[in-house]
Amino acid sequence: MPDEVAEGEPETEIAALEAKIEAITAELKEERESFLRLRADVENMRKRLARERVEDEDRLRAELFRRFLPVLDSLTRAVEAPDAPGLREGVELTLRQMQTVFAQGGVEAIPSDGEAFDPRWHEALSQEERADVPEGRVLETFEVGYRIGDRVLRPARVKVARGRPDA
Repeated sequence: MPDEVAEGEPETEIAALEAKIEAITAELKEERESFLRLRADVENMRKRLARERVEDEDRLRAELFRRFLPVLDSLTRAVEAPDAPGLREGVELTLRQMQTVFAQGGVEAIPSDGEAFDPRWHEALSQEERADVPEGRVLETFEVGYRIGDRVLRPARVKVARGRPDA
């Protein structure tokens, strides 16, 4: 009988180990399925965010051009006006409308004439020697620059004063 007990114990241990292996295998299978579901969720979220980004860009583009439609209408009327005085008034009205649209969007002109040259806001197209103006001051603006907050849409294109060279 002691032999039977001795033989039964390894079988019991083997059965216990097999049961553990089955339990671990089942748990691993569940974890793998959970991982695959999570990966699919992440991929679906990525696709949804990409789709929403395109939709947001389209919506913003539509809103921007919707704001310019009255400006387009005014330009069209100004061009179709039979008399020259009406043309000037139409163009001035259109300019004011354009400035309003830009202001509503947070766009502002970059100060330049008389200001210290700042490469963040200004693009120097030329320099001029001037004894009556401090070096590095903007003398003339060739093209107005615009910004939204700290983001430059277009730098102001300017002429900058430089000091006279020593003789």
